[in-house]
Amino acid sequence: MRTNHWFLALAACSLLVASIGCDSSSSSDTTTPTDVPAADVPAMDVPAADVPATDAPVADVPVMGTFKALLIEFGSNPPAGVEGAELEVINDDTGIATGQKVTSGANGAVELQLPVGMKVGFKATAVDYHDTYQFGIDSDAQSEILFIVTETLYTLAPALAGLEVDATKAIVGGAIYWVNATPAEEMVGCATIESTPAGDYRYFDPLTGRPTSLDKADQTSKTLSYFLAANIPAGPATAPASAKVDAMIAGAVAGTTNIWAIEGAICIQNVYVTGAANPTPGGCTK
Repeated sequence: MRTNHWFLALAACSLLVASIGCDSSSSSDTTTPTDVPAADVPAMDVPAADVPATDAPVADVPVMGTFKALLIEFGSNPPAGVEGAELEVINDDTGIATGQKVTSGANGAVELQLPVGMKVGFKATAVDYHDTYQFGIDSDAQSEILFIVTETLYTLAPALAGLEVDATKAIVGGAIYWVNATPAEEMVGCATIESTPAGDYRYFDPLTGRPTSLDKADQTSKTLSYFLAANIPAGPATAPASAKVDAMIAGAVAGTTNIWAIEGAICIQNVYVTGAANPTPGGCTK
């Protein structure tokens, strides 16, 4: 970090005093002025002005870096970049927009300057797309994938799953993953999700690639471990509500992600489970 200091200097002046004598007589005689020796003048101590301490704290200047990502249409296959979308940086600690914005370029390319070493969120908006949020993203990532959901998918997906969406609440969609040593993401099967506060949960059918009813899928598939959590209590964009989503395996929490729930919006957020191996149960056949 760069720290700026202001320096102060104080100058002291010395005083020289001289006395000169002269003859006031009216005589026409010319007299030579006598040299009068200067009186001994003691050095004068000039009190120093009060000087502020130079070690006063100075606000830290953040180190900036270039964040790079691609904005992809969620669910597109092959992945389709979205050009001309507006992305707004979200404070990951509060869920509130910072005011910094950028427009995605060709093939969905996104590049902007951010303070390094922190987590940020993004809100993506575009014509024919629904407001889409993501959180917990590294501010100095160089190949991040950001998503934006079409209005069609936002409407269709819950309907296919038999859900009636409350516009005053939030939706979270994502996948449950375990990361191997490569590192690469692996699907985690036979897992369920629970959110706090609670919502309505659905899982994806690997044959259709879409969410379906609980009668057809009451947990994740080991080949497509996607989930949908709808109707999570939320707040407005200016005061979002904190929420978390847990991945559950055999009734135990295997992983957690924290989000900000925003009225009428969808958040794309994966849940990553921990452990030395993929925790998909050995008997999981779906």
